[in-house]
Amino acid sequence: MGYSAVLLPQLQSNTSFIPTDEETGSWIASLQSGVSPVGTVAGGFAMERWGRRFAMRAGLLPLFIGYIIIAFAPSHFTVLIGRFVTAISGGFSAAASSIILCEISTPRLRGLYSSSIFTALSTGVLLVYALGSYLHWHIVAGVLATIPLTSFTAFFFVPESPVWLAKKGLVEEAEDAFTWLRGDEKQAKLELQELLSSIKAQREAEVMELDISNEEEADKTPTIMQQIKILSSPSILKPFFIGHIFNLFQILTGTMLVVFYAVDMISETDKNTTGFTVAQLTAFVRLVFTLLTNTLLYYVPRRTHVTVASSVCACAALTLSCFLFFQTRTTHSLSSETSTWISTMLILVFIAANTCGFLPLPSTVMSEILPTKIRGLACSYIFAANDALQFCVSKLYPWLKDTLEMHGVFLLFGINALFCCILSHLFLPETQGKSLAEIEEYFRDKNLLWAKRDKRLGQHNMRNKYLEMKETNARGCVKTYSEEQNIKTEEKPNKCERKMSVTFS
Repeated sequence: MGYSAVLLPQLQSNTSFIPTDEETGSWIASLQSGVSPVGTVAGGFAMERWGRRFAMRAGLLPLFIGYIIIAFAPSHFTVLIGRFVTAISGGFSAAASSIILCEISTPRLRGLYSSSIFTALSTGVLLVYALGSYLHWHIVAGVLATIPLTSFTAFFFVPESPVWLAKKGLVEEAEDAFTWLRGDEKQAKLELQELLSSIKAQREAEVMELDISNEEEADKTPTIMQQIKILSSPSILKPFFIGHIFNLFQILTGTMLVVFYAVDMISETDKNTTGFTVAQLTAFVRLVFTLLTNTLLYYVPRRTHVTVASSVCACAALTLSCFLFFQTRTTHSLSSETSTWISTMLILVFIAANTCGFLPLPSTVMSEILPTKIRGLACSYIFAANDALQFCVSKLYPWLKDTLEMHGVFLLFGINALFCCILSHLFLPETQGKSLAEIEEYFRDKNLLWAKRDKRLGQHNMRNKYLEMKETNARGCVKTYSEEQNIKTEEKPNKCERKMSVTFS
């Protein structure tokens, strides 16, 4: 991910045997995001058709080949080919990695497992920065080529996602996968039963949406128009757009841009600093706060986490923007040493808060709130849209830097972080400690704003309580809290004739 940050400075140095100008460098940096959507969309269809584990393995071998091409690249064209191959392969397995970790973990540990992807990412960025400080970019690419081979081998020893297996009707294989993951056959059966109940409830909701009364018609494959009607239902659209918008803010707040252009941005912020040295420091801070975020995801509610982290990120970016503006516009500027300390500390605070709020959380929340029916394809689309936006932002960064200067760039980051804080507070649901079935149940309700939710659903991180009425001399039904249906009775029963039992699922 951070390879371009060490590749470009070496290519653009006076001693480079492949002289590289600003325009060519922007293409090398942005190609990763520009081509990745192709691999992401293809990976989405692959993991829905052949499974999450297949998509992961299929994306690792081309990644190895891409880095080998870069390691022996003699020209710009060969470097671009290598970047093209690594971008395709990285996109192919990007969505699958988030989904498989979400689907194999328990509700309590789901955030910790999902965010472990970004622990690996931050570790990789720090490793690349450290290697790039001492080694030639050819050698760095050769070292990085060994990592996909190790991962490819490891995936032969892990099971397929039990959620995907259950959705495909492979119940026995799903039970075996749950048993392997949990190490407890009884727990595996309980989780499988809850998962099958959720899939059945989703299917029944689709049948009601299509107004199908005939059982034979319900078992048939939906037509194109019926599928469009299902996908346009509020229970599908609400989590899709919430997850989509939250992930877009990851790009708009500069999370990945700082990774790609770390050395250049730091050098532009303060001419007195050594870009590579501070870049390594930022990578170390990113790794530390990614590990901290993993812990916070276990203890802190998602909404509180997002609100606090995005607020601090906005304040740090806006403060840094103001500081840089007055440093270049005033005659009484601070000493170079003081200026270096202030700008470096503000950048580190910005990266720390940005890491906590926008690195692991968007993909973690997205994989949690998307319904099982569309999780694979929707995740791949959102990743593809993110990559496309990242390509545009990376390609425009040199122009933004020259037009707005660095204080203007950080001003944009701060404003976007502030908008994300507001929107998250309004629309983002709380998912910590909730099972995937409970989260889908929340979105079947008619609410959109979190403040308007039915507070009886999953209160205090407990599972939903389902009321089951057993009546005599009366006809009617009581559904879960999220389903609104009037109880029609022919006569009012006496107290002694009505029995109530409470079942906890």
